[in-house]
Amino acid sequence: MLERVPTCYIFIMAILAVAGVAIPLLIMFFLKKRGVKGSYFFWGFAAAVVFSLAFEQIINAVIIYFFGYRIAATTLNKALYTGFLAALFDEFGKFIFLGKVIDKKDDNRNAVMFGAGFGMLEMVCLLSCEMISNFMFAIKINNGQFQQMMEGLDPESTEQMNTIKFNLCNVGWKTYAAEFAGKLMSFTIQVCLCVIVWYAVKLGGMYRLLVILSFALHMGINSGSVYISDCFGGAVAELVFLAFTVVMVALTLLLYKKLKDKEPIVEEKVKRKFDPWEAATVKKNKTQEKSENK
Repeated sequence: MLERVPTCYIFIMAILAVAGVAIPLLIMFFLKKRGVKGSYFFWGFAAAVVFSLAFEQIINAVIIYFFGYRIAATTLNKALYTGFLAALFDEFGKFIFLGKVIDKKDDNRNAVMFGAGFGMLEMVCLLSCEMISNFMFAIKINNGQFQQMMEGLDPESTEQMNTIKFNLCNVGWKTYAAEFAGKLMSFTIQVCLCVIVWYAVKLGGMYRLLVILSFALHMGINSGSVYISDCFGGAVAELVFLAFTVVMVALTLLLYKKLKDKEPIVEEKVKRKFDPWEAATVKKNKTQEKSENK
C-alpha cells in the first residue's frame, strides 16, 4: 500500500483538470472558425447554470428535505428520481432558453455550439473541479501536510480523510481514464440532446414534441445508469453508458440528416378587429330570438 501519490498520477490529474475546460472551448473555436455563432456557446452555458446548477439544485434540496427517506428507500426510487429531475430541468430548460434566444434563420450547426456550452458546466464541475481538489490533496500528502489537516478532526471525519488518502495513493491510472471517458460521454450526450431540442424549438408546430423525446432519452439514460451502477457495479455501468452514448449519437445524426432541410412551421395568428356594427346585429338577432320563443 502506497503512502505517497505517484508523480504520474498527479500529472494525470493536472491534464484532466485542464481537459475539462479545454475540450468545450476547443469545440467552440473550431465551430466559430467555420461560421457558427459563438454567442450560442455562452447561451448554452448560461442555460446550464440557471436550470441545472440553480433551479434543479434548489428544488432537489427541498424534495430531499421532505421526502429523502422515501427516495433512498430503494435503488429503483433513487434511479427514477435522479433521472426524472435531471431530465425535467435540463431538457425543458433548454427548450425555454432556446425559445428566447434562437433565430430560426440560423444554421443548424449552432445547436452543437449551444450543446458544447451547456455540456461545459458538467465538464468543469464534475471533472475539472474534482481533479483540482484531488491535485491539491495529492500535493499536501506528498509534502507531509496531510497529517496536519487531520489534527482536531472527529473520528468520522478522520476516517473519511484516510479514505481519500488511500484512494489517491493507490487508485490506478485506469480509474482516471474511466472517469475521463465517463465525463466525455456525458458531454457528448448533452450535445446530442441539445440538437434534438434545437429542432423542437426551431421547427415549431408538431416538432415541439421532440422535447418529449429528449426528456425521455435523458431520463432513461440517467435512471438506467444509476440503477445499473448500484446493482451491478461501476464497470458494467460504464459499458452500458458507452452503449447509450453510441445509440444517442446515431439517433441524433439520423434526426439531423432528416430535419436539416426542413423549414420552420409558420403559425399565423389571425386577430379579428372588433366591429361594433356586427356586435349590435348579433345582439339584435339574439333579442328577437328570445322574443319569438316567448
